[in-house]
Amino acid sequence: MRDRGPLVSGLVLLMLVSACGKQGETPAEKAAKAKANATATEAPPTATPTEEPTATPAPSPTPLPTSPPEAQEASAEDLQLLGILRSGNTSGALIGFGGKQEIFHKGDAVFDHGTIKELREDSVVIRSGGKDVTLKIVSETAPVPAEPPADQVIEATPPPREAAPPSAAEPLSRSEIRSGLRDLADVLAKADAKRVAVGGGHGLQLGKVEPASFLAKLGLRNGDVLQKINGSSIDDLDKVPDLSAAAEGNELTITFSRNDIGLTVARRVQ
Repeated sequence: MRDRGPLVSGLVLLMLVSACGKQGETPAEKAAKAKANATATEAPPTATPTEEPTATPAPSPTPLPTSPPEAQEASAEDLQLLGILRSGNTSGALIGFGGKQEIFHKGDAVFDHGTIKELREDSVVIRSGGKDVTLKIVSETAPVPAEPPADQVIEATPPPREAAPPSAAEPLSRSEIRSGLRDLADVLAKADAKRVAVGGGHGLQLGKVEPASFLAKLGLRNGDVLQKINGSSIDDLDKVPDLSAAAEGNELTITFSRNDIGLTVARRVQ
C-alpha cells in the first residue's frame, strides 16, 4: 500500500487557502457586492401615463339684439278729403280722420296714413303702403237714426235732434248763397263777429258759429277770421257789402285765417 500522507497534506493545505481567501473580503467589498445583487433583482420602473389636457369649449357668441318690427302704415283709404285750400301760390288739403280735421301740404305726413304726393283741383294723391291712393272730395251724409219702437213713441216723445254740422266738401246751394250774402251783416252779427288785425290788414273774427248756419256751410268755424268773399274785403261789420250777385257763378271763394294761417277755400255752387 502506497503512503497517502503527502496527498492528504496537500488537500488540507488547499482547503485552508480557500478559507483564508473568503475570510479576507473587506466590509466595503461585501456592501458593494450586496448592492449590486439588489440592483440586479429590482424590476425596471414602470412609466406613469401623463394625462392629456382637456380642451375648454369656446363660449357661444352673444346673439345680436334684433330691431323691433317696423310699424305698419295705416291705409290712406280711411281718410276723408274735405276740401282743397288755396292761398296765393300755396295750396293745401283739408283732411279729416277720427273726428279731427287738419290742413296738410305736399310732402306732409297725414295722420300716419301716408305722405301727400300731389294736390289736384278736387283730389289729392297720397303715397301709402308702397302705392298711390287718390282721395276725392267726399260729401258727408248725416246718418239717419233708427225709428224707435211704437211703444216708446206712445210713452215718451224723443228729444229733438240737433242738426249735424255740414261738410266743407258739399256743394253750396245757389239760393242759400244769394240769401246768406244779401243778409251777411246780420249773419255776422249773430256769430259775434269782431274786427281784428290780421296779416297786415283787418278781418272779422267769428266768436259763435252755429253748426247749421250759413257761415258753417261756407266751411268756417269758431275762431276763424273772415277776410274776403270772392275777393271782396270783409273787414268792418258796419260796412259789409252786398255780395248776393256772387251766387250766379259756379264757384265761391272764401279767404280767412285759421290758427294764424291764411287760407282760401273754393266751394262749388249749384
